[in-house]
Amino acid sequence: MEQTQHKEQLQSTVLPARNQSELLVPPAHQNKDNEEDADKRSNLDQITSFRFEQLPTEIQLRVVHHIASERELLQFRLVSSLTDALVLDPGLWQEIDFSKQQYFKTGGSYHRKDANSSNSSSRSPYHHSSVAGIIVHRQSWADSLLESSSQQLSVGEVIMDQPSLHITANIPRAIPSSRCRLSMTMSTSSADIRSWTSIENSFLAFIHRLASRTGSAHRLHRVAIKDWEGEESIKSLWRELRAFDTLEELSIISSFFQHCSIQAVQGPDPTTGSWIHLRNLDLKGCTRFHDLSTILQLMPRLEELSLEDCLGLEDFSPLVSPSAVESTQDLPYRKINFIFTRICDSNLIELLRRSPCLEELRLDRCYNLTEASLMAMGYGHERPTAQQDSGKDQVHHDAPHGPEEDLRTHVSTSFCPKLKVLSLRDCYDLGNEGIRALAGCPQHVASLER
Repeated sequence: MEQTQHKEQLQSTVLPARNQSELLVPPAHQNKDNEEDADKRSNLDQITSFRFEQLPTEIQLRVVHHIASERELLQFRLVSSLTDALVLDPGLWQEIDFSKQQYFKTGGSYHRKDANSSNSSSRSPYHHSSVAGIIVHRQSWADSLLESSSQQLSVGEVIMDQPSLHITANIPRAIPSSRCRLSMTMSTSSADIRSWTSIENSFLAFIHRLASRTGSAHRLHRVAIKDWEGEESIKSLWRELRAFDTLEELSIISSFFQHCSIQAVQGPDPTTGSWIHLRNLDLKGCTRFHDLSTILQLMPRLEELSLEDCLGLEDFSPLVSPSAVESTQDLPYRKINFIFTRICDSNLIELLRRSPCLEELRLDRCYNLTEASLMAMGYGHERPTAQQDSGKDQVHHDAPHGPEEDLRTHVSTSFCPKLKVLSLRDCYDLGNEGIRALAGCPQHVASLER
């Protein structure tokens, strides 16, 4: 009973009923060991309330720390079904993850439905269910600051690549009895589908609210969306994400994503909607995605690209001809994943020709490729000596550059001289001649997976 009353007191303190954008700050206890802190706190004693987002980040964390010692106070609910009120300053956020994970209600706790539920629950102690069953998140970065031995730790001293916010959809249920588990796992009710849709809309409203705030999420560098099913809502999501111009990584995984138009993403202002800092794009599992041209125009400095399992994509030419890049200009790609796609030799060879910085290339189960692509990797424009000179001794007809001693002085003409990792698993149509082309350039490929 005492713990319940304590929680109610905390909730009324963090979210005042009249204005949930304000945070009441209780009087701070004077610290006799630190005169500077005492002066700061005496100034705070004169203020009854103020907007939480206007506070310096260090003060925000101190306020949270002094309200209560319970870590559950960090489990702020970002989206309310009634108010849609933001609670925590968006300046703290660096990463946002959205995915649909099934949680089961067991007493007062929630556990994930997977084989590693015990491990995942231990890694994410702050996952919890909101009252409306909409958003689950944790503040690991803020928590790491609070656990620091030094209360004077500034934001600039924090390791900035640690995640600060994770959001997952949560549908709590009671665990069914053993005799009805099978029937429940074999079907998906219409109520579940409506629940997923409601969660997507709530998350979209949260992103809209965040994007509409001036200077919000100015440190946000990564957004990951998984299992998004709304065909129309994902277009709205792209329009909202254009406000986060500091993004460096964007993942849209296993989602109903087909294409997006420049007009839809940019809106009335043509200067918005371009991610000049974006380096990594992952569209794995978006099987209906079929148009590369628009998104590549929005990401002129893309270095890492994954199109794994994008079977709906047939035109790969935008990879080598984005509107802002001349036909003779080198492309900045370093890592490309084409696993289980329909890319063909002509598109891949042209991409290799203009990607001298390419370090990793994955072509597993790319059944439209032939040995011509491997020849381009190994030789570039030149053909092997053994094929050019038919009068050479036939003892060396299998050597890619003639006699073995010639390999030591061979100058590489490969299109991708920096290639280190090449994966060709389950590429059954690639014969020995193509593999020999790669073997002739051992200084290039450090890891060949076949």
